[in-house]
Amino acid sequence: MKLDYTFEEILKNMLDRANESVDKREGSVIYDSLAPASVELKYVYDAIRYLLLQEFAMTAEREYLILKTKEVGLEVFPAKKAVIKAEFKNSDNEYIEIEINQRFSIEELNYKVIGRIEKGIYKLECEDVGEKSNPIVPSDMIPIDYITGLGSAKAIEIINRGEDEESTEHLRQRYFIKVREPATSGNIYHYRRWVMEVAGVGSVKVFPLWAGNGTVKLAIVNSKMEVADVALINEVQKHVESVRPIGATVSVVSAKNKDITITAKISIIPGVSITEITNHFKEKVKDFFKENAFKVNYVSIAKVGNILLDIPNVLDYKDLKLNNSFANTQLADEEIALLSNVKLEVV
Repeated sequence: MKLDYTFEEILKNMLDRANESVDKREGSVIYDSLAPASVELKYVYDAIRYLLLQEFAMTAEREYLILKTKEVGLEVFPAKKAVIKAEFKNSDNEYIEIEINQRFSIEELNYKVIGRIEKGIYKLECEDVGEKSNPIVPSDMIPIDYITGLGSAKAIEIINRGEDEESTEHLRQRYFIKVREPATSGNIYHYRRWVMEVAGVGSVKVFPLWAGNGTVKLAIVNSKMEVADVALINEVQKHVESVRPIGATVSVVSAKNKDITITAKISIIPGVSITEITNHFKEKVKDFFKENAFKVNYVSIAKVGNILLDIPNVLDYKDLKLNNSFANTQLADEEIALLSNVKLEVV
């Protein structure tokens, strides 16, 4: 059924239905009568097409995708605050006790003490939410209120990473995993589903029987399709341990980076900045690597070349190399491509 009618098509169809004896030229009575109705019908067709696309998970926008995923029991991962571990010492470098609810700052972020781990070591939660709540560790902290006897305060570890609300595409991916992959009795699909139930995981590779019967290795990346940190690995391990079949031995590891260096000689439009072209190319390659993380076992030099040609003002290239080779770069099972350096030379 055709739904992408233009105003002109709708008007023509309506005029074609009018009696041939009637003046149909622009400005005639029948033309001026049907033109406004054609505009409104165009809006109706657009609305019908839009609503039809929202019925399918492949094309639904966020609002309707959320309703679709709820039908199969999936909820959007909410944004989370970072929880960190910090140590507190006096001027003699001895651990000291800190009161619960004391507040500290790291640059523009504020953290509140929520629990004691041991003497001088405490858990703190960020007052902001999302990715921005994750500090660089180790980092010095400044007390917001004066604390008698405090010599130093330092964030030493991220216990739980702060996460932004789940992205639309990540939710779409989880939906397809749920409905397309038959997860039963601890099979590969089951482990994929369990891992993707943890907020902050971007993708996973499952290696059954990797160290003999009853063993499973899970290699993960974070929601940015980058190497996972210890906090996320521990969170995945904890969740999978709570749902896995009895008797299975599960190991959760992060993906490993495979550094990729790209060099090429390029022809460009005269007067264009090579720096701008290089920076644009870097961003496109990084996006390409993220989109293909854990999906392919090599970096295609042909596809990298296509990306280079698609950069505005690039006319042609030659001598394109990945890691000083004219061939594809192979990736090991647990590796993801990481752009290390780009060197483009104008010829």
